Amino acid sequence: MMQDVWTQLGPTIAAIMFIWTMYQNYFPHELRGHIRRYTDKLVSYFYPYMHIIFYELETDGWFERSKAYVAIERYLSKNSSTQAKRL
Repeated sequence: MMQDVWTQLGPTIAAIMFIWTMYQNYFPHELRGHIRRYTDKLVSYFYPYMHIIFYELETDGWFERSKAYVAIERYLSKNSSTQAKRL
């Protein structure tokens, strides 16, 4: 049983790599944007979490937090920290 899985793994990976190469080389950029958008929508149905990155700003050698991050941090700490188990 496990030997069959390992036997099929190589051809499966090769097929995925071939399809990915064809996608990158022959699909127009506009079509890739549409495919990406619909793929993201499909993934969002199965993955309910959101990941947001706020970059720090460097001024005069010091790092400064983003104003958006500070505003969101204040809002969340005031409104949802009592109900949330983990932020």
